Amino acid sequence: MSFFKRFNRPLKSLGTSGGTRDLPSTGSPSSGGTTLPLADQLSGLSLSPDGTTSVPRSAGTAAVGHGGLTMLDALVSGITLSKMDRKAPKSRGKERVFKLDLLRRQVRWGSKRKPIELTTINLDDMTDVRAHLSYSVPASADRDLVDAADQRALSIHYTRGGEHKILDLICSSAYLRDEFARIIETIRAHDQTLDGRDYTMMAINTWIHRAWVAADANENGRVDLAECVAVLKSFNVALTKDEIKNLFRTHDRERRGWLRFEEFSKLCRDLRRPPRELAKLFDEITGGTDGDGLMNRDQFHGFLRNFQKEETLTDADMDQLFLRHSIVPDVWAADSHNAAVPSANGSTLMLAHRALDLSAFYMFLLSPQNAARKRRPAHTMDRPLAHYFISSSHNTYLEGNQLNSDSSVEAYVRVLQRGCRCVELDCWDGPHDEPIIYHGHTATSKILFRDVIQAIHKYAFVASEWPVILSLEMHCSSFQQAKIAYYLRNILGDMLVTDRAADGETALPSPLDLRRKVLIKGKGYVTVETPSDDFETASTASRSRAPSMSAQSSLLDYSGDGTASPTRRMSRMPTESTILASSARIVADPIDESGSGSPATPAPSSASPDLLALAVYMKTVKFGSFADADKSAEVDPLGYFCTMSSFSESASLKLARTAMVRWLAYHTMRISRVYPAGTRVGSSNYNPFPHWAAGCQLVALNWQTFDTGMALNTAFFEQNGGSGYVLKPEYMLDPTAARPRPLILTIRIMAAQYLPKPKDKSKGEVIDPFVEFELFDIPAPATPHAPASASLPNDWDHDAIDEPTFKYKTKHVTDNGWNPSWNEMTAVRVYNPALAMVRFSVHDHDLSGQDLVGSWAAPVAALNAGYRFLYLRNWKGKQSTDASLLVWIGIHQE
Repeated sequence: MSFFKRFNRPLKSLGTSGGTRDLPSTGSPSSGGTTLPLADQLSGLSLSPDGTTSVPRSAGTAAVGHGGLTMLDALVSGITLSKMDRKAPKSRGKERVFKLDLLRRQVRWGSKRKPIELTTINLDDMTDVRAHLSYSVPASADRDLVDAADQRALSIHYTRGGEHKILDLICSSAYLRDEFARIIETIRAHDQTLDGRDYTMMAINTWIHRAWVAADANENGRVDLAECVAVLKSFNVALTKDEIKNLFRTHDRERRGWLRFEEFSKLCRDLRRPPRELAKLFDEITGGTDGDGLMNRDQFHGFLRNFQKEETLTDADMDQLFLRHSIVPDVWAADSHNAAVPSANGSTLMLAHRALDLSAFYMFLLSPQNAARKRRPAHTMDRPLAHYFISSSHNTYLEGNQLNSDSSVEAYVRVLQRGCRCVELDCWDGPHDEPIIYHGHTATSKILFRDVIQAIHKYAFVASEWPVILSLEMHCSSFQQAKIAYYLRNILGDMLVTDRAADGETALPSPLDLRRKVLIKGKGYVTVETPSDDFETASTASRSRAPSMSAQSSLLDYSGDGTASPTRRMSRMPTESTILASSARIVADPIDESGSGSPATPAPSSASPDLLALAVYMKTVKFGSFADADKSAEVDPLGYFCTMSSFSESASLKLARTAMVRWLAYHTMRISRVYPAGTRVGSSNYNPFPHWAAGCQLVALNWQTFDTGMALNTAFFEQNGGSGYVLKPEYMLDPTAARPRPLILTIRIMAAQYLPKPKDKSKGEVIDPFVEFELFDIPAPATPHAPASASLPNDWDHDAIDEPTFKYKTKHVTDNGWNPSWNEMTAVRVYNPALAMVRFSVHDHDLSGQDLVGSWAAPVAALNAGYRFLYLRNWKGKQSTDASLLVWIGIHQE
């Protein structure tokens, strides 16, 4: 019986399992109370100081049978669900008992063959929980049965070791599915809203409970010395075996040779002490010794003003922060004669009874209220589209390299949920008259165009309400193009832009005008049957004569549709056709889609009028020269801005190096798209910064690879609330606007804490970390009307604008990933603080290479001054809640 047939029939009552293996009860570290039973921890909606979360009983109190057992009780005790095997969609599936562990913030299931780390999902590693099957269900599955099972399906999307994973489950009822999803999402949402001391306490306690599970490998409720040494080594703790042995004995006061959970918890807390650099700072402010002082309200205000340069906070704001993070010291608790300070709202707050000890001060510095990035107001969204940088993806469908990796509908969902606003669809003729998407003439797998559009319809505006652009690379016959147009119109419906917003437009509409709309970016010609990839065969090439190389050589560098092919051996051969580009007719010459430098070839077919009509504001045409662009604007002043061109990374760089002023001016009215070189078969990324500096709006990257380019892109588009749209600096848009004033940026790299091991080295030796600091900066041109030679300062290296402007590298610290210290300082002049970016990266110094441990990036304009913790992203881009770099940032305006 197939998996889906089996679960298309009614199931018996909800399956539950016996009790879960709970941790021993332990006193709360700050309240001295006793941990409540798991089910009782979910009453109310507050966070206990020991890190347990409570969810309203309404989220899980409905009985599910079994003597009035609530849904929450059932999840804690264990429920039987069926786990779908995507590799065997016609199999019976696998029944497993799933449990929700609140203390560890985990969902886990039983397996006889797999280790616990492969059958456990941390709630903070979940990226999405959906009440339907994932889009990764194989095409070989019976679609009718899939649709039926989908009514009771739950898909959990998460990361493990940096890799994206999906767990598809079939529940016995839609009710069970909905309640399971709701309880998990309520806990996750609650944890994400925590701040201040609550957030830090929750994170620390969750880590301790997970560490206990990792240490107590044989599940006997005790951790011996060998288990303690192993787990601390996996955490990169910089202690010798003798030092760990002494620490172990300190907490094993009864000399049993093993620790209970309470003792292990205290050992972990001893390890998580503040960096010694912060203890020295705390002593400087409080006058204490070795961190034994107390920071009162006035000292806290002084710290925020003088050290952290918090110029926008009022006294009332600082009092609220003080109340949120301070404690009532034991030595003050009985003192009833301290003065009360009235708050801004008239209530009386006993501020004088409170203070920050070193631990509370440390927790404040770790908290979101002390973030390294400024909380800046949202950008105005009523300017023309060309005035914004737009978060863009290249070959969105690919999960890995450009040659033989999987294509995935889920890849579109992931980038849309991360704020991407321009996705690429490589469209080819598929079997049964169904258009498909894949990287043509490679071994990459194929997905249905229809499935992708259905996913876009559902997820386009979940993370951002601003317009989404579908960049179509068209290789289909006119018949399947017409089917593509049909799917776009009928699936997207009112979302799809099918006509211009108003007559007489003199510029592109704004994101506000196009809110929750989908735009089509398309070319005015089509490739049919003629291979258009670098893996073209010789026999095919002989059938298609290319135009003269000399006739087009001056245009080849500046042509393309935004997608590069795997190698540069042979060219794509698109068909020449005529397109109605605006109110005037523009002939779109055949151009090289791959950026390979070879001319295009005519073909005997024409594009589908239905599809051409959908490219309303983004009709792709060949770029010849700036003079040609100026002429088209004169010929068609009401339509030229609706045409756009795509450029390879090298072509865009060439324009930025030789004609930055003209390149910037071009982008005040028109949109361009930049795409990676065809040689990047491993899906690596170029540096997007010089293209942003030139005003390019759609700088498309391979989102599946989190390298330096993608790290900068992620940080850049965290601006404006992660909406995927960032308004350009005013100097790029207004010839009379003032140019940014340079500043001096001083960085003191102080210490790091809780660093993970690099990719694929989880069981290796303790790391030897060092830090690299990079600045990316290009000065603003003196004036938009200056000649090309005045684009950049005379002493600026025009050829190196795609490299970091400045680099600094610390020494490495031997065998310490837990709390390494550097205390090294550097300073650099930033010429264009309106656009410049910084990146910090931590690497493992190793004879075999310098593997990335984690990185953090931000625009210079978004930096807060003072002492800040930078929470690192791993090699796949997931931000840690633990691993961080402590820096001091100094900003001096010249």
